[in-house]
Amino acid sequence: MTPKKAAPIILEMKEEEAIKILSNLNTASLAKVLEKMPPEKAATYSDLLAANTN
Repeated sequence: MTPKKAAPIILEMKEEEAIKILSNLNTASLAKVLEKMPPEKAATYSDLLAANTN
């Protein structure tokens, strides 16, 4: 699935489900998906992913 198609689908998911999916992507794929999201949502998911790895 392309990042352009994946981003809106992920935005409709519950945050915990979205984080599970996003955390399994490699860095390049994750960056491409996040750049297709509104900046505030991409920042939220970035923060959640960072907190999830600690």
